[in-house]
Amino acid sequence: MYLIISDGGHRSGITYGSFKIFNEDGDVVAHKQMVFGVGTSNLAEYLTLINSLKYAIVQGMNEVVVMVDSALVLHQVAGDWSTNDEHLIFARDKVRDLINNFDYCRIKKVTRNTVKHHLGH
Repeated sequence: MYLIISDGGHRSGITYGSFKIFNEDGDVVAHKQMVFGVGTSNLAEYLTLINSLKYAIVQGMNEVVVMVDSALVLHQVAGDWSTNDEHLIFARDKVRDLINNFDYCRIKKVTRNTVKHHLGH
């Protein structure tokens, strides 16, 4: 089982994101930082999650728990909340498709402080 911590944001008109993946021993096995360009913080959250899931799939990680601080992403992916923005519908659907590649994948909401502690921002 791998732990993925994923976070995206928006600052000064630019969207960005980063993720870390930890193995069962708590060792960091991947750390990626990305700049996406123009967009919203919600889109950045989704794009970072998409990139982290793609990375895990390519690396053969079959079981993952993903921690995010975005209630919007968590609840839209789960189907609890509706998704009205076209760019977020596409991203939500991409996350759902990627999840199907895992034997086990759970996305859970954590506090902003938890994300800051692990990602350093």
